[in-house]
Amino acid sequence: MRYTRKEFEKMIDKAILKLSPKAQKLLDEVPILLEKRPEGQPGMLSWGVLGQFSGARMGQSNIYPPIITIYQEDVEFVNRQCEDKYVVDHLSHIIAHELLHYLGANEQEASLLKDNLLKSKIQGHKNGKKESLYHRLCGFFRKTSGK
Repeated sequence: MRYTRKEFEKMIDKAILKLSPKAQKLLDEVPILLEKRPEGQPGMLSWGVLGQFSGARMGQSNIYPPIITIYQEDVEFVNRQCEDKYVVDHLSHIIAHELLHYLGANEQEASLLKDNLLKSKIQGHKNGKKESLYHRLCGFFRKTSGK
């Protein structure tokens, strides 16, 4: 499904609300930039680059500030048959994944956590619990339930 830039920006805003308050606070330090597609990919998809973290990681000095870039056309393509709410869920996973890079996770670590989250949503958990390995290991991104 194709969205206008404004519609997609609203979906990103909804995705951010799915993150914990601590993760949302990190976005004060790591802005999100929306691009059509990765640079150098005119007229074709980059096949798998939905978002990208660049710049300094937390606590590091770098001449480049930290930033998360979301690639709208690639996200739209991957989610082309999904309802809006699933696109928003996927965007929240992408943002969480990129924030893990900001916190120091390498690609393998960030992908492992993301993959466990996505797999748990498909397969479910024993005893009706929906908490994934991602949430157990990285509660930083989980909304608190007032406990």
